[in-house]
Amino acid sequence: MSLPKVLLLTGSPPGDQGVGQIIVKEICRSYPQDRVVCFATLSRHEKWEKPAEFKDLRVRIGVKRYEHRIQPMPGPLGATFALAAYWGMFRRHCHHLTRDAIEFGREHQCEILFSILESATNIQITDAVARGIGIPKRVLVWDAPDYIATHLGQMPLSVSAISTAFQKAMNNADGLAVVSDPMARLYRQQFGMESVILRHAAPPAEPHDDSLSDDSKRETDPIVIAFAGSVSARPQLDVLQRALDLIHWRIAGREVRLDLYGMRFVLESRGPRNVRYCGYRSVAETVEALCKTADVLFMPQPFESELASFTELSFPTKLSTYFAAGHPILLLSPPVSSLGEFFQECPFGVWCQEMEPSKVAEAIETIVTDKHVRATALQNIREQLEGAFSQNFFRKQLHRFLAPSITVA
Repeated sequence: MSLPKVLLLTGSPPGDQGVGQIIVKEICRSYPQDRVVCFATLSRHEKWEKPAEFKDLRVRIGVKRYEHRIQPMPGPLGATFALAAYWGMFRRHCHHLTRDAIEFGREHQCEILFSILESATNIQITDAVARGIGIPKRVLVWDAPDYIATHLGQMPLSVSAISTAFQKAMNNADGLAVVSDPMARLYRQQFGMESVILRHAAPPAEPHDDSLSDDSKRETDPIVIAFAGSVSARPQLDVLQRALDLIHWRIAGREVRLDLYGMRFVLESRGPRNVRYCGYRSVAETVEALCKTADVLFMPQPFESELASFTELSFPTKLSTYFAAGHPILLLSPPVSSLGEFFQECPFGVWCQEMEPSKVAEAIETIVTDKHVRATALQNIREQLEGAFSQNFFRKQLHRFLAPSITVA
């Protein structure tokens, strides 16, 4: 029995620019290229070049427009214009994209729509594309719709409209994939659907001993705390540095350094700090660098109430990168959080649940000096890399989601 022909509807074509492209690249690697075609929507300023490994993959690019709030003036008149822009320009443009996606899916005789509900545009067009082609839809959710809409700066009425479109995309879906157990529970309750957990798995570094074991580093070497990726929780990164200020950037007589990997960081300080900016690197390069130079990896989640759905439901791919690097992780997140729940099942370092510099400082000292905590974390991380965070497990979950009746070895 052959695998079904899939129309992959996404806001990220396969590539290396950003989390979405990286995950879609893994999806396209894990499914035969002659059984999938990709309709991707990009913003006008985004550039994309097809990777050489996907030369046989059929890809059509549509342009996303009018997703962000358009308000040329303040006050009620500007708010009215913003609402009209959403209901008029955005939805009309989505109608044109829907027509293009239907034509593309029919041209390639697709049998299943696999839609990643990662953008307002994809949320808006998913149901109409499936109905237009006359094929079942399977959806993957990374973030809650209210977080996506709020991130775009949309007004409450527009946020509500995007949530309604999300419900329409979810209703009558033939399959659902999510990134966290809390998300799976919520959508089971709301839509009566069981979910497949589908998380990105980064290729792991070579196995290694604890970087802070007795013989691995000289006492003159700094203790390195590293953060990699985009900053979705800037206040937490600031709190980390204020915590290090309290202990004068030293632990157990050794200097502490904070390494930052990513495209852009905003830093400010009224005193001396020891921060190294390492710039942007690919996932593989980041894993290699973290593996060789870091001792602790910093994983923050937002505490702000307006970002609660992101903290409680989403599952940052940063954790996959950190697991692949193989060092204990300092988690800074609220008591109710997706990563906190996962930590309770699989302690991967130290979990600090308060935005208080003194508490974070205590957590830093524990994760650096407590050998039992570090050994437990490393053992749990290794087990995850052989199980739920392995690329083989990702491939099996993807096939289970797209073709549940076909067994994959």
